[in-house]
Amino acid sequence: MDKWTTGLQLLSILNHYGYKSYIVGGAVRDYYLGNPILDVDITTNALPEELSQIFPQIEIVESYLSTRIELNHFCFEVTTFRKDIAYLDHRHPVVQAVQTIEEDLKRRDFTINALALDSSLNLIDLYNGLKDLNDKTIRCIGNPKLRFEEDAYRVLRAVELASRYNFDLDEQIKKSFSKDYVANLKEEYIISILSKILQAPYQKGLCYIRDFKLLRGYPFYQVVVEECLAYSCMDAYALFYCLHNFIPSNVKLSKEQMKRAKDISYFVRNEFSNEALYYGNKELLEPSIEIYNKIKKRINKSEVWNKYHTLPIQRIKDICFDFNTLDKSNIGVAVATIEKKLLNNELKNNTEDIALELRRIL
Repeated sequence: MDKWTTGLQLLSILNHYGYKSYIVGGAVRDYYLGNPILDVDITTNALPEELSQIFPQIEIVESYLSTRIELNHFCFEVTTFRKDIAYLDHRHPVVQAVQTIEEDLKRRDFTINALALDSSLNLIDLYNGLKDLNDKTIRCIGNPKLRFEEDAYRVLRAVELASRYNFDLDEQIKKSFSKDYVANLKEEYIISILSKILQAPYQKGLCYIRDFKLLRGYPFYQVVVEECLAYSCMDAYALFYCLHNFIPSNVKLSKEQMKRAKDISYFVRNEFSNEALYYGNKELLEPSIEIYNKIKKRINKSEVWNKYHTLPIQRIKDICFDFNTLDKSNIGVAVATIEKKLLNNELKNNTEDIALELRRIL
């Protein structure tokens, strides 16, 4: 049994106990688009404490009237019908329980996210979301300026949906972009959703960011997007590092993202020299070649790999010398010196020549 079928089963259980319940949001959207359904969100008029009587092992997030319920080894987020009575920091709503699905759907961001299905697959579509799906249009419920002012994340969510489905933003949304809503968001939110936009199958969202300067409050990310489009390269932070040889110190990328950008830039900056191939992170060799081919002259992937496989040495164990015979204080300098001379074909890889060179430099 898949998650969609299990979700319908969960609706039936809630109905059995006298509660109204619906699958809502992205799952319904993907159901009508014929896409794989990965997540299933459910809304109901049951309060969290009432749900806990039916499903004793649930996790409750009281501030959002939300629970997590497990059924058939699938986890579902089940929220009580609610309305937003205020917004904190242009992002987080203060919610209040309501009694009807109609009132709950009013609070949702876009018409294509305000579709709801009951256990018999009867559709509730108050805002012509199905038509917008067919028209491939993203449209706000209500005035976009008010909806984006409430929750600035909706701007980037609209852009992400455009990139995921190749949909267009409606004219009212575009007109609202004269104001910079995104500047109200924390940088972590931008990094998270920008990752999804960069990995999406279409570039439409990136074009919206470029054309409407949607990240103008965060200039680094605005430039990153514009360079990705200019070079047709979605490896955003590595591309930036290769072009500029730095990433601003105040940017809140993860250590992993920073290291990846630096490692790729090391290959590109040194143009896959023997030393770069020896010291560099071989797991990132192919994406490094791809970026090199985007921003510099063309280089053949097989030639780079052949160059790597025919290096004079590929690891320290390939050196024909036992460095443990040296004084420990000299080993670091000795290894580094011999590695470079071997890689640059300035020294033969045999014990006698290496020992002679070490006597000369130590």
